[in-house]
Amino acid sequence: MPIIASSHAACYGILIHSMEIDGVHVQWTRPSQPVPGTKVDRTESGWVRQPWRCLLQHGGLREQKVSFGMDKAQEFRSFLNSTPNQTHWGKFKNDSTGLTHGGLSRLFTINKIDGKAGIPAEYGDKKYSELVEFDDTDYSIKWTQDWSLEGDGVKERIKSLGVIDDNNYFANPMTGIIPSMPLRNRWNANENNGTNWGSETPSDVWCATFWPEGARTYDHLYRDWSQCGYIKFAGEELEIPKRGTGKNYIFCTNSIRYDVNQLDHLGPGRPYEMKSDRVTLTPENSSIIIQIYQT
Repeated sequence: MPIIASSHAACYGILIHSMEIDGVHVQWTRPSQPVPGTKVDRTESGWVRQPWRCLLQHGGLREQKVSFGMDKAQEFRSFLNSTPNQTHWGKFKNDSTGLTHGGLSRLFTINKIDGKAGIPAEYGDKKYSELVEFDDTDYSIKWTQDWSLEGDGVKERIKSLGVIDDNNYFANPMTGIIPSMPLRNRWNANENNGTNWGSETPSDVWCATFWPEGARTYDHLYRDWSQCGYIKFAGEELEIPKRGTGKNYIFCTNSIRYDVNQLDHLGPGRPYEMKSDRVTLTPENSSIIIQIYQT
């Protein structure tokens, strides 16, 4: 069985589904139908809105493939001719939230131009046909993400992309819409599989979604809440300030320690409410931290 353990944690309107993967695992994501309670409705051909969502892992590789199919050939070509700077930037953008391809894709997607992880800011106007693999016989696009936070040159590469600031902050880790076409995620956590692909893929994956309690429309979500992320590198302290005017929630991809009045730690797989004005994370360990806050 590729998934040897799974669990859920729900709190503060955040649902985190944890999976422990052993071997090859393929997960197909199809958009939810607009039935009461799903908070998903169709907006335009090829895309659907969703609650904020991100699929996280700590290190390793993930392959993603979107199958447009012949009946969506026009959407396929339109996507390949679009750029990271313009993809759904206008219609779904409100206070810089709700993008199709957010900060995590910019940080970890291996681009075709230089073959390295990350899409640098100077590639923002490159067409996706130049950045990702595509097949015009079955109308599909495919890319691989490298989620490494440690290793030779990794920190320097991430900092050079123009995505994170001096405090390792970046915008839009969670996406607000997904393709209405089938989306395939593929991991390979078997180190003895005889291939190089996926040999360093981690065993733990987290799917996190957010829909605030009491919200009835996407306007409530985009108007009342915002979200951001931080990259915590091993060997460096990181200070996370409380943001906005109300509640702040955070979750992470690795066990990290923080110092407010005393040392304590945060673990992956569950959300935490941030009550202090700021939290200083101690140098041990690397992690991705997601912060959701009321604006």
